[in-house]
Amino acid sequence: MRSLYVSALALSLFVFQAHGTVAEEGHQHLDAHEHGAGELMVAQEGNELLVELRLPGMDTVGFEHAPQTHEQHEAIDKAADKLKDAANVVELPANAKCALEEAHIKAPYQEDAHGHEKEHGHGDHEHAGEMHAEFMAEYHFHCDAPQNVDTLNVKAFSTFPSLEEIVYQVVGPKGQLGGELEPDNSKIGF
Repeated sequence: MRSLYVSALALSLFVFQAHGTVAEEGHQHLDAHEHGAGELMVAQEGNELLVELRLPGMDTVGFEHAPQTHEQHEAIDKAADKLKDAANVVELPANAKCALEEAHIKAPYQEDAHGHEKEHGHGDHEHAGEMHAEFMAEYHFHCDAPQNVDTLNVKAFSTFPSLEEIVYQVVGPKGQLGGELEPDNSKIGF
């Protein structure tokens, strides 16, 4: 079942990235990399719920270049630790009885256990000679009462206060929807 579930997210990511727009009362466009703006993808199939969040390094740690000081290395590690706790990013309805099964975090310039800098993934890209590093968090939840997953409150705005908007895409049993969230409007209803 997980493969179908992951396929739904892959499809939504493809549609989202290929078109670059989300339809909801008009079109909203998210540039390839925009400070203050994140991307949220949600896919639900049966009892499984997958949430993926992408944030610019500037809004996560205050810079996007390779860390040059001990404090900057620590800032990356602290941001990754915040992202590891799904409660810092999203809140699901309690009556859905969702439990976090896995969390995967990709943080730019973070060192592995051997002190080597990890490879930069597809979340880091260069634009006009300038590196744009991104953080990515992926959460896999199992929900005992998936029919009660009717809202998702995005708490990333309070965790990373420089975020101004998050463009979202949801694929689930009730269809596909998308839109834009802001700090004072951070709840998705589906």
